[in-house]
Amino acid sequence: ESFWNFELKARLLHRAGRTPEALPLLDSAMALAEGKAPKEYVDGLVTTKKEWVEAGK
Repeated sequence: ESFWNFELKARLLHRAGRTPEALPLLDSAMALAEGKAPKEYVDGLVTTKKEWVEAGK
């Protein structure tokens, strides 16, 4: 699996209203992307996670 795949699965689950299931996949994407993807990409995933968590409150 790659960080791209985890991100895609997370986004699909989020759009389907299954955010609690999506968050661990987004965490996996962030972990796998560290050191492989540009810092801005990882920062974007962090921002996305914060937005999803805030929207779920």
